[in-house]
Amino acid sequence: MLVSFIPDVHSQNLIKDFPGIPVIASYWFGYDSRDPHIYDSMKAMGVNIFIQGIDDPSNISSVKNKNMKLIAINNMNENWIQYYTDAKYSVWKTVGTLDNARYLQHDPLIMEVQTAGLNNYIRLKSAAACSGFHGTLIWSPFYNQELIHYVNSDDIQYRAEFNLKLENNFTHQDSTSFVDNPISNDTLCILQVTKSQQGSGYNIKPSIPIKQLFVKRSDFPELNQFKTFLLDYKLKDELTSSLPDTSQHPTNNGVILRTSGGYIQFKVIWTGNPNYLLSIDSIIISDQRGRDLKNPSSNALAEITKQVNNFPIPSTDILGWLGIDEPDSFDDYEPMRIVDSLINNLHPYQSVFYPIMGKWDGAYESRNNPWGTYMLSPWKEISKRLDINKINIIQDYYYLDYPYQSNTSSSDGKTPCSCIDFRAKNIDIAGELNYKQAYNLNHNFGVSLQCGCIHNAQAVERDIEPCELKYEANLAMLYGAKFLSLYTYFAERKVNDLSGTGTVHAIIDTWPDYSLHYTTKYYMFYDTLKPRLTGLFGKTIKSLIPVTQHVGSDGINITAPLPHHPFININLNNNQECLAYINPIKDVDPQNYYIDYGYFKDSTNDPSRKYFMIINRYYSAAICHEIGLSSLTGYTNWNLTNYSDTVSITIQAINGNSHFIDTIYVGDAGLYSVMPVVKYGGVIKYDETISGTNTLNAPMIIKSGSTLTVNGTYNINANITVEHGANLLVSPNGLLNTVPGISVIR
Repeated sequence: MLVSFIPDVHSQNLIKDFPGIPVIASYWFGYDSRDPHIYDSMKAMGVNIFIQGIDDPSNISSVKNKNMKLIAINNMNENWIQYYTDAKYSVWKTVGTLDNARYLQHDPLIMEVQTAGLNNYIRLKSAAACSGFHGTLIWSPFYNQELIHYVNSDDIQYRAEFNLKLENNFTHQDSTSFVDNPISNDTLCILQVTKSQQGSGYNIKPSIPIKQLFVKRSDFPELNQFKTFLLDYKLKDELTSSLPDTSQHPTNNGVILRTSGGYIQFKVIWTGNPNYLLSIDSIIISDQRGRDLKNPSSNALAEITKQVNNFPIPSTDILGWLGIDEPDSFDDYEPMRIVDSLINNLHPYQSVFYPIMGKWDGAYESRNNPWGTYMLSPWKEISKRLDINKINIIQDYYYLDYPYQSNTSSSDGKTPCSCIDFRAKNIDIAGELNYKQAYNLNHNFGVSLQCGCIHNAQAVERDIEPCELKYEANLAMLYGAKFLSLYTYFAERKVNDLSGTGTVHAIIDTWPDYSLHYTTKYYMFYDTLKPRLTGLFGKTIKSLIPVTQHVGSDGINITAPLPHHPFININLNNNQECLAYINPIKDVDPQNYYIDYGYFKDSTNDPSRKYFMIINRYYSAAICHEIGLSSLTGYTNWNLTNYSDTVSITIQAINGNSHFIDTIYVGDAGLYSVMPVVKYGGVIKYDETISGTNTLNAPMIIKSGSTLTVNGTYNINANITVEHGANLLVSPNGLLNTVPGISVIR
């Protein structure tokens, strides 16, 4: 049964409030959005949320009538949200540290910090001017600027606003016969916007001026006051050197979307006149869209408001809006913040969703890159500029074939990782460098799953198996993902059509005659993931907090032959949580047993409530596992619940240790909890004695042949059933406290 949102619920966060893990899908051009069969197939498989643009009011009924929520792209051909989240506006200050990625660099021996009210800026030191210094006063921030807009594909016309102040250097003028000439055409400084290219290693080539302005004394009609100098430039026209192609979206005019000018800097170069001091406050970068957003009298805010409010269905049926795809420049963040805030003020329960580009090294370029912003985390920089409660993100990173395709061989164009297992290395990158950062940015984030074969300018990836899709979903949830997005549900191209770009295979493939083929991935999702995501598994994991993850290289990778018994798993020797070992229960090829695992906690923060998840990696061989537990101290009977198949059993802890056997298929996962029966209910199977103060919070059964002895205070908040042949003994120092309506049933 499809679990859907209740139409009249006005929630602050529908993703968070959804009972389970919702699934997002969309369709591609060529499908009629009014065809109910398209939506029927999605609903049947478990899709709860649909991404769609609405060009005709009648189209929306196809979604609404299927009890799906909508993430809207446009509204009646109005696409102002994407249009303005693709605007450019950033402010670069001169005082601060580059670690915060919003500051320009300077030499503190040449420039000094000045304060005016709450504002700080920098000024050329008098001593440096007197010494005849000439050179660069400020430089950096070393970042990417895009050539064309993603929405509408028009050229980006940038404007750099340099805020400068000129004053007399009286220290030098006192010793000379200098006379200030306010109409002098002598050049005092040069303002530049430059770009560079990366050379070998992390060396960058000399910067190339994109635009520059020679500033004269006559350009300052008044001294001691800040004045703004404008440099308008268009990267597409003014960059003459080759540009790095960082996109997979060619356009009709021959320019590649996401193509950027790299290592962009803003410079102020002093020509050496000792009679003046130059102050620099900030540099503001914008395009017309960005300036419109900052201008309340422009049409920007009104256009966005009209798109949001004039929708042909109740606003509560709209989960949110799709923002610009994969924002990746500092220039994007302020426009995003303005749009997010406006929409949230209009409808507090709506968010803007942003697909966030995965990063191979968890940074804009590389964590080892010493230049400016390239070493920094995009997720952390977004969190500094946006209200994370007003946005949500769909984290993409398709790691089954990226970035590595082999361990050591570079034949056939494969990229080697120079490691033992390239697949584990890819998992490391996806989990630790992408998913973990996405969760830290927004705890209600979602993950985009690769559902098939991709052919585009960025990647050529094979079709995937159902176990690989299942593994992707489980790994995402191990890191705390609160929803899953399918890339893609429908294939964008017909089967075997490699002539263009996009997905060739998906959950549903398209035959050459445009008929639909339901793949084995569809039936796996229908049979396994759908009931799990909306059942006890999904509802439980949705409420849990991820603590630590041990995946890929940090998971269990058996690399030496093991006897059948006993198993000694060195991977968990230093583990401080409740898992002691995970091993196959029969001999397997030591190169083919791979396990990922992780821990969760719930809102109670009770350390006796232990949660863990075990994933049998998609290329593992064994499916039957012996799982050892430790740290089960203080109690004998522990209730072990497997939320994946909703089964609970009682296990006995001896000296804090226990174990159990379970079947976890390749790519599949088990989500478990272990809790003391005398506290959280279940079945007492083994004799147990409790002391001190304990509280029973859920029904408990004492099985025949078992005895529970109470030596302390036992608060009974749930019924206890004592079977025939079982015993509940209360010592002279013991006490049972029961609340009204609760009883001990014998």
